[in-house]
Amino acid sequence: AQMLTAGFVVSLAICAYAMVFYHVSRKALRAERWVASSLTVLFLALHLLIFRSAPTDNQHLLYSPSLTTYFYYTVSNTLNASLALLFVLGFWGTEKGGSHGRLHSAVVLFLAYFALVSNLFASVILAAVVGAELVIRLVRAIRAHDSVVAFARRNVAGLSVIAFWLVVQLFEANGGRASSLQVESSLVSRAAQALSFMLQTVKSINHSWITVVGLCLAAGAITAWRHRREHVARRVASTCAVLALASLLTAAYLTLACAKVAPETALRADIIFGIFYPMVVIAVMGLGVLLTYHPQIKIALPVFAFFMLCLCNTQGRTFANSSSLNAPESSVREIDHQIIEQCTTAAREGKNEVVLEVPKTDSPDNWPFPLHGGERISAALTAHGVIDRNITITLSPTEEKSHELGVGL
Repeated sequence: AQMLTAGFVVSLAICAYAMVFYHVSRKALRAERWVASSLTVLFLALHLLIFRSAPTDNQHLLYSPSLTTYFYYTVSNTLNASLALLFVLGFWGTEKGGSHGRLHSAVVLFLAYFALVSNLFASVILAAVVGAELVIRLVRAIRAHDSVVAFARRNVAGLSVIAFWLVVQLFEANGGRASSLQVESSLVSRAAQALSFMLQTVKSINHSWITVVGLCLAAGAITAWRHRREHVARRVASTCAVLALASLLTAAYLTLACAKVAPETALRADIIFGIFYPMVVIAVMGLGVLLTYHPQIKIALPVFAFFMLCLCNTQGRTFANSSSLNAPESSVREIDHQIIEQCTTAAREGKNEVVLEVPKTDSPDNWPFPLHGGERISAALTAHGVIDRNITITLSPTEEKSHELGVGL
């Protein structure tokens, strides 16, 4: 039942993300329903195809390596991206926002709060788009000789998002886990490593994805330039400019964030989602512009979208078992068994403290066996009735345990 519930929630988040793009394409491109639906299918297909290759049959932009990270990253990524797309299209955050009513404002405020406090890697998605849009609006205001006060009054929602995001960053920088991430090596060298891992991820992008996105971008750019004086072309061009700038801002931020946490996290698709999803949006919107001004080729769109979905399937296992350290399933189960056994034995013997021997890894806080994780382990075992009370758990990483289980170093 828990797995079904979790699957429903994650599926609902992805469906809501797709529906947001559907409404964005309807508004920005003035597309018919069937065209917007086909573009949405293509939009999802490009999310799934991006890292489709033999050694990474699990990887795509909506993938995460565990159930916990699906909630922590995938749901957060889709929520932030959805709000970002709605912001850049003017569904909220404009001076006319009050016309939608109080209920609309309350829902947006509620969702924006949860989006910004989700986590460092996801919240930057919304912050970057809002920041990019504000920069462009500020440039326009300066050209129009507008006052700073008038600009601020028109953009209260956007400025509030940036201010609250900065406050969240301050709390994150001084949170409970921050001290465990202090390392002796310089941030510059770790940022270079993170950038290197990020480029390694870029090199793994599927060639068909590159071809399709490249053609859509080229077709959209040429069509938008030829019809640059018309409303749809100008609106899409403005939206794509904001998303492109946001992608660059996100890449810079995530490079520093990965450098601080662990440079190798830049290899994970759910971590660097914010860099790639704008490219997908821009590409599909570019194709939409082409279809808007050349309606005779719309008939081929459903077939093309279906063909792209077929490319997403793998020759072997579309979904394979995985773990944070790419360890065998037997080793992962043995680790769980040993942790539970040590805790239950200590509780049964009346002990209030226990030292757990876990594999040693090369991450700063020994992830995925973090040094700060004892309290969470105790709380989880107590909540599920495995032990009858909370006990103090200290994690002791050892190389011997790593060699014994073949996990870690």
